[in-house]
Formats: sequence, structure tokens, C-alpha cells
Amino acid sequence: MEQLEVFAQDVRALIAAYKPPAPTLGGARTARVDPGPHRRRNVDGTFDFVAHHYFAVKVDGDPTLLECWPDDDAGLEPMDTIRSDAYLDVGETEWQVRLFTEERDTRPLALYTRFDLTPEEEAAAAQGDIDITALFAARYQRIVPIVDRIGSDIDRYFDEILPAQLDDGLNHRRAILTAREAVSQSFAFPDVWTFAPPVLEGGEWQLAVPATDKHIPPVVPAPVELHVPHQARLSPASFGRLQRTIRVWADAIERYPRSFAQLGEDRISDLLAATLKATLPAADREVFSRKGKSDVLIRADVLSDGAAPEVVFIAESKWAKSTKLVQDALDPQLRGYLTVQDTSAVLLLLLPQQGKIRAIKNRRDDLRAVSGFVSEKPSAVEGWPVFVYRFDGRELEVCIATVHCPMIGTSRHVV
Repeated sequence: MEQLEVFAQDVRALIAAYKPPAPTLGGARTARVDPGPHRRRNVDGTFDFVAHHYFAVKVDGDPTLLECWPDDDAGLEPMDTIRSDAYLDVGETEWQVRLFTEERDTRPLALYTRFDLTPEEEAAAAQGDIDITALFAARYQRIVPIVDRIGSDIDRYFDEILPAQLDDGLNHRRAILTAREAVSQSFAFPDVWTFAPPVLEGGEWQLAVPATDKHIPPVVPAPVELHVPHQARLSPASFGRLQRTIRVWADAIERYPRSFAQLGEDRISDLLAATLKATLPAADREVFSRKGKSDVLIRADVLSDGAAPEVVFIAESKWAKSTKLVQDALDPQLRGYLTVQDTSAVLLLLLPQQGKIRAIKNRRDDLRAVSGFVSEKPSAVEGWPVFVYRFDGRELEVCIATVHCPMIGTSRHVV
């Protein structure tokens, strides 16, 4: 239901983004003359050799829509059945949408009409006996109401019909999901199944005193100085569960890229932290927190009593718009949080590029080029490898999470 409501909020913007600009007519000019030889069939069935004189009308908006006939055609005269008088015959149609020129570097579409003139008619037009301008104006006036009606159809469909259809579909889907959720909520279980909170690898150290007879005092050994090297590390099982949870969250983002494409890294990290808290309810509310601009982290002291307050998990969100941004996210940003011997991390790369496969390859190559890269290995999530780095003798395992979130409908250039 939450995903449906996100789509419902965006649907008006989606409609506006995909609504084509209605065509409108601009100025006119002579286009070209095709001398032929061409044959024109006259009203009496005879033929004349004519030259084709083309005139073009500029079209603002989407010219290809002029090839569609209006839905509401009441009072409109079909243009493909119009025939001219005995002097001028345009053949099958009065108007055509064609390329304005034949040059490949300048190929705008325009609305064309043509007049077929015999040599005698060309001489008469030159003397003013045939008024080509008046004949063109008459044709122009016949096409104007058709173009206006096409524009009205576009406005009515995208402003009224399509939103109403989508609202009906959304309401139908809401009813299904509401009933489905009610069914799920109707069940109650005495023991609620929850995920375990993240845990540190290994257990706590304790000094055990052997049991003795209660009448015999226990022998207490002399105090000794015991040094146990401390190493706070997130367990592999917890790290794997975190990766799988983030993957489910990332898949939802990819289904609705337009909703996330304009969000900043800090806002996306807020959403990720909230998701981790909601999907791991057994964890303390402070296990997943944000520090600084865009990082999500887990500290050892909130996982195990007595553990030092050290960072054992980091998740960094970054819009992968360039090689430098991606490499800086790893070093110095992730590296700057490295305060223990082994640290687990997820680098969440948001890919704004249109080509997903190429973008993933480029960003992985960028991260392999970072000084300190050792190797890579599979992660708990298919398609998200773990890169291993060594910085100053300390090891960092980074799951490279990639989320394709193209900036649809923008002119922003990313490489």
C-alpha cells in the first residue's frame, strides 16, 4: 500500500512529463519546385504534364500528431477526399507532414501542400490571372480547425480522461490491498517471530570459578594479570542479513526511480536507516543511526555490553555521477570510519545513468583502481560483490551495492 501511495503522488507529474506538446501552426513559405515531368489527371479524364509547387507551414509542438485524425470530428471535412478545381489538383491529399528539407543535418518536420501547374498555368499565375496566394489561404483555413481539434483532443485525454482512468485503477488496487491487509491483520499468534538483532562475532570473556563443596571454602587462585586482545567485529551472519535487507529496499527503489531520482544522499540514507530499524524490530532503536551527511552506522557498544564504542558497520549512500565521487566515497570517507581491525561496510551507489550494465561496470572499475584494493568475493546478495581493501594494515570489506535510478526527463549529463 505504501508503494501504491508513492505512485499515486507521482502520477500527475508522470502524466505531465509524458504529455506531448499539441501542434500549432506557424508561418508559411515556399518550399521547392519539382519540375517533373508529372502527369495530372483532369476532371474530364485527360492528362496534363505539370510541375509540383510545394508550400510549407511551420508546426510548433509535435508535428507527427497531425497524422492523427481528431476523435471529435463533428463538422470537419476529411482532407484525404478533397479535390481541387480543374486548374489545380493535389492528388491524394491536400496536406502532408514531411521533412522540410532533404539535408540530413536540418530535418524539421513541416506541414506541406502543393499546387500542380502546367506551363500555361504557371504563365497565368505569373500574370496574376491565377491567384495562388488566395488558393493557399483557402486551404490553410480548412486545415486550421482540424489542427485545433487535435490539440483539444490531447488536452482532454491527458488532463481529464487519462487521470480519471488512473484514479479508477488506483482505487481498485487500494480496495484489493486494503482487503488483503485486513486478512493478514486478522491473524494473531502468541509468539511473534522477529529477526534477531545484529551481533558481534564471538562471545564474552568470563573467568569461571570451579564449583566446590559448600562446607569447604573454595580455593581462590592468586590474582594474575590477563590480557585479552579486544576485537569488535560484526558477525558474518548479521552482515549477510543486513545486505539482504538492503537489497530488498534497493529493489523497491528501482521500481520507482522517478520518486528517488531527485532526492539527496542524506534523505536516502534517512530512508535506509528507517528501513533497517523497521525490518529488524529486535534491535535497539539506537543500533541504526546516522552521523554526518549520509552515513548509516552500527556501533559495537549498542550490540554487546562492555564492548568498546567502535564502529563495526557502515553504509554510505552516494550518487555515482563521476569517478572522483565514487572513489572519494570509499577513500577517504569510508576509510575515515575505520577504527577497528575488521570493519563491514556497504557502499550504496545510486546510478543516474541511463545504461545500467555499462554504469555498473564503470563504477566497479573505479573502485578497483582505489589504492589498497586487495580482492573481491561474492556477497550474500547476488550481483553485489564484496571488495576487500587493506589500509595501513587494517582490512575493510565493502559490499558494492548498485541501484539503477536514472534521472528520467532531465537534461542533466552524467558519465
